[in-house]
Amino acid sequence: MEKSRAGTQGIDRRSFLAWGAVLGGSAALAGGFVGCAPSEDGSADGPAGGTTPSAALPVEEGEWKSALCRNMSGCGSSCANFALVKDGVVTRMKTDDRYEDSRENPQRRGCHRGMAHRQRVYGEERLKYPMKRKSWNPGGTEHNGHLRGIDEWERISWDEALELTASELKRIIENYGNSAIYAQNQVLSHVGGATDLFGTTSTGDSILAIKLFQGDIAKNPGNDRFLSPKNTKLMVLWGQNTAFTSATTRFYFTQLLKQDSGAKVYSIAPDYNNSAVALGATWVPVRPGTDCALFLAVAYHMIENDLQDQDFLDRCCIGFDADHMPEGAPAEDNFKDYVLGIHDGTPKTPEWASEICGTDPALIRELATDLATIKPCFFHINGRAPWRTSNGRCSGHAAYVVGWMSGNVGIEGGGVNEGPTQSGSLGGDGGGWLYAGQSPDPRILNPIFPKTAVWGGYGYDDPFDETITAIAYSDTWNAILKKERVAPSRGKVPIDIRCVLNICNISLGNNFINTTMGTVQAIEAYRSLEFVVCHDLSLSAKSKYADIVFPDTFAWEEEGYVLPMGDPNVIYLQEQIIEPPYECQTVRYLERELARKLGVDPDVVHPYSDKQLFFDQVAGSIYLSPEAQGMVPLVTITQEDIDSYGVEGTPQEGIVGFDEIREQGGYVLHREPGDFYEQVSQAATNAAFREDPENNPLSTQSGKLEIYCSELKRIFEAFMFETDVKCIPYYRKTLHSYEDSFTDWENKVKGPYPIQIVTPHSIRGTHSCLNDVPWLRKAHPREFVMNRLDAEARGLKTGDTVLISSLYGKILRNVAVTDSVMPGVAQVWHGSWNDFDEDGIDRGGCSNTLIGANTMGYGSQPYNSTLVEVEKWTGDPLPADYTWPARVPLKDEE
Repeated sequence: MEKSRAGTQGIDRRSFLAWGAVLGGSAALAGGFVGCAPSEDGSADGPAGGTTPSAALPVEEGEWKSALCRNMSGCGSSCANFALVKDGVVTRMKTDDRYEDSRENPQRRGCHRGMAHRQRVYGEERLKYPMKRKSWNPGGTEHNGHLRGIDEWERISWDEALELTASELKRIIENYGNSAIYAQNQVLSHVGGATDLFGTTSTGDSILAIKLFQGDIAKNPGNDRFLSPKNTKLMVLWGQNTAFTSATTRFYFTQLLKQDSGAKVYSIAPDYNNSAVALGATWVPVRPGTDCALFLAVAYHMIENDLQDQDFLDRCCIGFDADHMPEGAPAEDNFKDYVLGIHDGTPKTPEWASEICGTDPALIRELATDLATIKPCFFHINGRAPWRTSNGRCSGHAAYVVGWMSGNVGIEGGGVNEGPTQSGSLGGDGGGWLYAGQSPDPRILNPIFPKTAVWGGYGYDDPFDETITAIAYSDTWNAILKKERVAPSRGKVPIDIRCVLNICNISLGNNFINTTMGTVQAIEAYRSLEFVVCHDLSLSAKSKYADIVFPDTFAWEEEGYVLPMGDPNVIYLQEQIIEPPYECQTVRYLERELARKLGVDPDVVHPYSDKQLFFDQVAGSIYLSPEAQGMVPLVTITQEDIDSYGVEGTPQEGIVGFDEIREQGGYVLHREPGDFYEQVSQAATNAAFREDPENNPLSTQSGKLEIYCSELKRIFEAFMFETDVKCIPYYRKTLHSYEDSFTDWENKVKGPYPIQIVTPHSIRGTHSCLNDVPWLRKAHPREFVMNRLDAEARGLKTGDTVLISSLYGKILRNVAVTDSVMPGVAQVWHGSWNDFDEDGIDRGGCSNTLIGANTMGYGSQPYNSTLVEVEKWTGDPLPADYTWPARVPLKDEE
């Protein structure tokens, strides 16, 4: 371990990228992560980042075209990829070489996932034609749902598939009403709507909770990558492992911050992960779901030793002590008294916390002292995994509170918030200087669920509107099977779902049956339905259980996109690279034709051509101009551009030409220390609040940072998934908590499911995408990662096949034994497609097979609150899944 730490010091960018592959290759760190993309014969052909410059590549015929990865929704990186196209076929891939690589403005190089997309587009598992499940019959009475997932398929025409889909939708609406269809689809909004879903997948309760207790300051990262390195003296990372999941430019900036500042780093997580190793961090091990206990003990040590920034707490926060409670709140409910145990008789000491969270009391005190005394400190609370537990909201609130107690708000190089989550991670850029243009396509609200998202498509924040019809993600299976849903502010109300229509862009995910908690129950629910239809690239878990499947296009086969990326200095652009193969069609084509079959004018649903949409996105892109001191057009558009491209538009002046930005595949705003963008960093907003909170109020109810947040209790209780929500962060024993792993807590007698699991994102793909690429299945086999002591107690060694069982299901995996996860904790990688055998055991290793459909907060999913037992498998060893037969549903088709 010491050798790995030393290897991170004093590195340049090119060395860093090459070294990243070596770091990732340690099985002891991450269960066999291989940081190299295999070559076409299965061997490794170099570091995953593709560090060989294009000038060194052999000269080949063809044209290099921008080829967006489209995985940024899951990894948050800002990578550029290019495809060499010859005679309409992509022959090879490369990553960014558009400009000279420099320390401050590095090339945005991609990882092995972006490089592997060619294997997906031309892969054996690619769906070619519309399909119908052989045993399914329309009409609702002979659907033979028990055969979903195991039935055979037959090829049908597009017209037949559309006609069957439209007729079934009409029948279900006529007989049961629009609420009987479960979907997110624009076409249905034109015929009365459908039951929608709400809640969150990746983010737990964080988006709404942070909005309530921290307000708009949550949107202000407060750091600029040129400003932070010379000031930051301490970094505290909570639930972070970007060196593994986003090991490109995103983590590179964090490396530079560490290198330039010499900051001390803490990593708070159940595992000593790649990021901790790369940054030479002090590991603060904490059991899943117990982070709140840890932070309460940190607060106790600060209070006990008078280390908190009392002036900041008194002026900028409410609820810390009895003298600073909001009007009408009981004085005894303040945070300080709770931490000291004044009223409940339980002081939240490091010793109290250690029994729960597993962290050594001395280490808790060290963390608390450093957090309070080493300034500036950046407390990076962007790790989504801790929020995805049954106690995640309380842990998150407590993390913010101890950060506020340290006073590191509104100071250069410091910060207590999510950090630049969409800006190159810690040490990225603090603002948003570039914005992609928006699509002009009209989006009408679902008549049954006329709500807009709180953030990024997640949830909504008005549980008191009784007119909406929607189901929380992981409450879906209960709603279908029990015909009742949990309605915010009302409790359980009747619902009768007969159909699931899952049509979206699969290149961005939405494999609903696989990525939503409770996969075993999900399959039972799907098999009870009358009709299931979807659009897919390959026979993934979602299409495997459908009745009608339309063949999807990949992003390379569509007209074009302009996307903002994880770095606010970058937008990427891609035009169509290749033609769709076989009978694959876009979502927009499918929606237009389905609208036509339903009697809706397709020009009302999608009135603009794909080319016009792309042009409007390019023309609508804007940037923050130092000269204009505001947002202005990025792209110069001439009348000649408009005429030659064959669209409607208005000429405009920008800083990059229309042809140039298309040729370059986007635009990168190059930065320099001391530039205009550093001066307008949103750190200034935080600093103004810190200096004068009364005249610079936040958007919280009080205008201040709310340690005591009454809105948190009012709104979260109204969602009806929890009772007795408190206004301050507090520790509670929740569903499948560490305490539940014991049958006798006092005497520490373990129960039938003694091991906690976490479900981290892996570098095989993004969520459940890319499982159809054997390259990636070989590069990252997704073993079951467990602690050496737990393995030895069960007679297990690396490579053994194990049966992992929970209260909800069973999976098979090959085990990787390590010392880098805590005893009593194991990892099941998120995203694998389920593959059940005749005994109901999931050979595919889907993490959600082990997890029940348990909903928390405002519809959030506590993926990381599950208990399991592990035993050696007595059957045949599980072969590596890259050797498994391809999922080819129409084997007799050419």
